[in-house]
Amino acid sequence: MNQKGFTLVEIIGVLTILTLIVLVAFPNILGAMTKTEEKMDEATETLLITNAKNYWNDTTIMAEGSNYCVRIKTLIKQNYTKTPISTVKKEKEEELENTYCVTASHNGTKWVYQLTNTCSC
Repeated sequence: MNQKGFTLVEIIGVLTILTLIVLVAFPNILGAMTKTEEKMDEATETLLITNAKNYWNDTTIMAEGSNYCVRIKTLIKQNYTKTPISTVKKEKEEELENTYCVTASHNGTKWVYQLTNTCSC
């Protein structure tokens, strides 16, 4: 009798190998996704800071010893950045526009720029 097919031992062997591959690959995939999310957030922050610098270059003469602040909403209204703005952390576009701002301060030797969610401007 000629029977074609896989035996139970062969099927269990294949499932074991596939399980090992998944166990090895899954943490690596999660690590790569986390790094990508961090890089995307950094890129968004860098873009918004650059847009704020352009805004200040066009509208303000920045003096040492002064602090400057611009809301993301202002950058959008003045066409220095475009919507939708989002981050991997799934912050709402509306929250970013209304509560986040870019601040600039001079520390004695150079300008320091920060994206912050506590605006006082």
